Amino acid sequence: MNLLPPQRSAAIVATLCLATLAQTASAEMLPNTFGNGGDVVLRRNNTVENDGFLRIKTQSGDIETHGNDRIGLLKFDLSGLSEPVTNAAVRLELPRGQSSGHSGNTYDAGDTLYLYGIPDAAADEDFDEATITFASSPYLTGSGSVTDPRPLTDTTPNGVNDDIAVLLDTYTFAATSDAGDLVDFQSSALTAFLQADTNNIATFILSVSQTDPFKTAVFVSDTGAEGTPLPPTLLTNANAPVPEPTAAVLFAMSLLGAQIVGGRQQRC
Repeated sequence: MNLLPPQRSAAIVATLCLATLAQTASAEMLPNTFGNGGDVVLRRNNTVENDGFLRIKTQSGDIETHGNDRIGLLKFDLSGLSEPVTNAAVRLELPRGQSSGHSGNTYDAGDTLYLYGIPDAAADEDFDEATITFASSPYLTGSGSVTDPRPLTDTTPNGVNDDIAVLLDTYTFAATSDAGDLVDFQSSALTAFLQADTNNIATFILSVSQTDPFKTAVFVSDTGAEGTPLPPTLLTNANAPVPEPTAAVLFAMSLLGAQIVGGRQQRC
């Protein structure tokens, strides 16, 4: 087998790595403020909460009947993005926890948050906080919703209809949450969801599956002012957390390793 000189192999690796980095060269960070509201919480008892906090909880578990169940909607104006999205994350902050004296406002280890996307240009993508309710949203399931009971094909007991909302990512807590913790949703599905947008609106649904139904964890909303609030934020490109190495970069690194080993063997 003819091997490339190590110097040329290194150049190939550098080129591939730079090409990958170039895909995330422009930083964009968008808070979720858009027209008539950036976020809202829909409660199963058909009240709407918009008081600076996003209380996301599932008190009724699999049966989806309790009036305290709460699901959040987050809306972003994508017209502020100056370049195509190549990497993205949705970031949320938990302002309360044990360290702030709010032990009941936490998620426990094993609790899982779900981030869904409302399909592009679909109903309620450009929702109005003044009119939307749990009963009117087509994406929710269980008691008080338009889809009761939950479809048999939807095996996720989190109040969201998996048949029509697009599951983009999940986040499972490794330990009990605390004040100041950040939650990042980041996946190739999220990036593809934003890349497919045609109307500069991206709307997400936030729900949870939790072990302690009596805890009510809260996120900072777009109008929150407790502590040092970070409202729900869309991070794209260089501002998004660094993704795992791509297959191309890993292949290039393995190629360089093979060239170095081969060169040493030839000199022996």
